[in-house]
Order: sequence, then structure tokens, then C-alpha cells
Amino acid sequence: MASIPRILAVDETYQIAEILRGTMALMDRRFILIEVPSADGALAELHESHVDLLVTAYTLPDSTGTELAARSIRESAGTPVIVLAASSDPEPEAGTLENASYTFLTRPMGEQFLRAVRIGLDGEAAVTAQESRADVSAGLELGPVPEVSEDVLRDNLMSMMRDTTSIGAFIADRLGRVVVSEGITGYFDINVCAATLGPHFASTVDLRESIGGNAWTLQYFDGENYDLFAMALGLHYFAVLIFDGSKRAAFGPVTRYGREGADTIIEKIGGEAAWSFRRKVSKVTQSMQAVDAEVLEAAAAESEANVAPASAPEEVLPPVDIPDLKLDPVENLDADTLFNQKVDESAFDDLFTEEEMTQENVFISKDNNVSFDDAMNLGILDE
Repeated sequence: MASIPRILAVDETYQIAEILRGTMALMDRRFILIEVPSADGALAELHESHVDLLVTAYTLPDSTGTELAARSIRESAGTPVIVLAASSDPEPEAGTLENASYTFLTRPMGEQFLRAVRIGLDGEAAVTAQESRADVSAGLELGPVPEVSEDVLRDNLMSMMRDTTSIGAFIADRLGRVVVSEGITGYFDINVCAATLGPHFASTVDLRESIGGNAWTLQYFDGENYDLFAMALGLHYFAVLIFDGSKRAAFGPVTRYGREGADTIIEKIGGEAAWSFRRKVSKVTQSMQAVDAEVLEAAAAESEANVAPASAPEEVLPPVDIPDLKLDPVENLDADTLFNQKVDESAFDDLFTEEEMTQENVFISKDNNVSFDDAMNLGILDE
């Protein structure tokens, strides 16, 4: 499973792209965004490359969002679709939304859009599992998840599988999101498994003072069809090894080679970075006791009497006259001399064409932030 989902935004006004950027920033998730203005462009993109989620406006220049949703699901089975209608858009025809296999929302859509995006990317079962966990907030209070190369995780995961003879494995983060998976993982929902175990591994930070150090944990689940071994990779990641339930549990290989593989991944994350965290600090507002006005006046008078004499005023420097700068165009610019190489000046006008700036894939890092005011203005948080 790819760690960075590809999301297709279909909207000739490009407002949905801004909504998606704010949504993914709130969820602290990276993504690749592809922006197209029309239904034809969206279908072409679906035919040419893999898309994890399609979010479309209802009003399109060549179709409607519901028609595009129906076609995309028919022609690209498995791609989740969200249709966003503006309050000024006409109502869909009667019966259009009955038994629809896509999500239809009207702006402002509030936090239901956040949930719809999570379901589109992780699956409804995984989101339901996350919401049902009472301790899900444990994974959200430790600051950002440290980044580590997906290739590094995959290589070490495959080594752990080989050494322990497991038939499948995956690595997820403390927020319950699967990062990489290998082997036989398609016979049960690894997203639900990750969402269920994520908060537990995050909560081990509370044992640090009790045990006197970082808590490395190993859990064993004995099932009729499969056996699972889940082990911590620091505070922010964990690995799950999958074994055939009909065979004898591999406690020995997992305890030895699994722990060695975990230590290697912890070192790749950065040693201490794998165990470091930052708690969110809540602001406490203290209530103020009512005070009589006469008491306040007496306190103010006493404060003025105790004020030390003012020091001599600082010398004020005269203002500096800033000459007006006149920027005149350079005549006979020799670009070859300026850049010390042969330059094709005819290409200058094409450097920042509108097509290049609007159609290009955009990668959004998880360092992007969005304020609550911005999120409410975008309609992805309720006021």
C-alpha cells in the first residue's frame, strides 16, 4: 500500500483543491494532488494512472459531478468518489442519489467531509474502528509522526518476514494508518487491524515513568485462521507479522529476529526520534473574582506612588531620506553573458504558463498547517 495517496480534484474554479489541502493538513497527512477542470480530464487521468480518491464539484463545464461519479465508478472500479455541491447548485434529479455508491455533500459540509475523506482513503471499517476506540486520542497528542523512508521500512519488513518465515506483514503508524505491506495481507482487513492497534502502541508512553525507560511491546493474537505478532517500532510506528494459524506459533523466531528487525528500524528512524514526543498543552483559563471598585482605585493609587522615576528619554535619530528607486528596463539584455551559457530567450514567455501552473501534480508535505479559522472558512470544520 502506498504511503502517499493520490487524490484527483475536479473543479474548474479550483476551490476544491484548497478544501482538500486544508483537510489533509488538519489530518496531518501527505498527499499528491492532481487538479483537472472537467469530467473528460478526470476520466483521462483515471485511465492513465492510479487514483486513491476522486473529489469533484457538482457543476462541471462538460457534465455534472453525479454523472462523473457514476462513470468513474463504472470505468475505474474501486475508486472512492465524493461529490461536493455548492449551495447555489440545482438539486440532483429525483432518484439520482438513491443507492448511490458515492458520497454527495452540499457546501458548507462541515466535519462530515473530513470523515468522508478518511473513509475514502482508509476504508469505512478502519474509520469505524478508530472512532470506536475510547483511547484514540492517545495517538493524536504526541505531536507529528517522524518521517522515515518507505523504502527503508519495506526493506526491513521483508527481512523480518524472511527471518521469521511469516506469510505477510505490514507497518503502520500510531494514528492507525498502514504505511507499507508485503506478502499475503489481502485475506483480512489490515486497515482495521492497524486502526485498532495504533492507539494502544501510542499509549505505551504512559508507562515510561513506571518501568523506567521506553516500553518495547510485543502482542500475540492466536486466531483459527491466522496468528498475529504486533511489535512496537518506537512510539510512532509498529509492525505486524502474519502467520498461518494452522501452524505452531513462531515465538522463538519472532522474539529473536523480530526484535532485531525492530531495533534496526528504530535506528533508521533516528534512535531517540523514534521515542521522542511532544504533548499538546491545554490553556487553562482562570476565573476572576469580583473586586469592589474602591479597592481597585486604592490599589491603583498605591501603584502610582511606588513607580520609579522615569529614565531620561532615549535619543531619537532623525529620519533617513530614502531615495526613490526607478527601475528602468534594460535594453539589449545579453542573456548569454548573464547566465554564462547559451540561453533560448524565446522560451521565457512559456516558463509560467497558466496550463503548467494549474495542471501539474502538487505534493503537499505534512508540515503544512491550517488554522481553525481557515478550516471554518473552507467549510471543513463546524463553527
